[in-house]
Amino acid sequence: MIQITVQTRILVAIQGVDFRKGIDGLAQVCQEQLQTDPFEEEVSNSRSPRSQRGERTGLFTSGIVSTTRQGQRIALFFTGRNHAGENLARVLAERAKGLAPPIQMSDALSRNVPKLEEKLEILWGNCNAHARRRFVEVTPNFPEECRFVLESFRDVYRYEAESK
Repeated sequence: MIQITVQTRILVAIQGVDFRKGIDGLAQVCQEQLQTDPFEEEVSNSRSPRSQRGERTGLFTSGIVSTTRQGQRIALFFTGRNHAGENLARVLAERAKGLAPPIQMSDALSRNVPKLEEKLEILWGNCNAHARRRFVEVTPNFPEECRFVLESFRDVYRYEAESK
């Protein structure tokens, strides 16, 4: 159960917000709808007790898209202190046994890798943008090998553009 204190403000989205403007977009909607600036109160720079104990202080949002055996897509969204890999591990723990390993597509952040029981395995595919960036980073050490890979990526992107 979520405990709401008197200091908590609950804002319900009643219209779209242009977040390209950053927090100013949200503040503008709040000012228009509530006739008040939700950010006018003084913000303290002191570290929270949670932060002082070395605990996570931020919130993370994860999206997991799964496909059923019948081909239906299911989208799961998690918002909380858990990283994407931790949320995925919870979902995979409920997965039917005996199925082929699932394919996980994500960027290469270590926190996206679920910590699984040894008997569970996944096929982890990173996005091409992150993979290409890694080759660019090591090009000075392996110029010929990286040139081949980077030219192959060029071809992949060209074929993708042609197919659209």
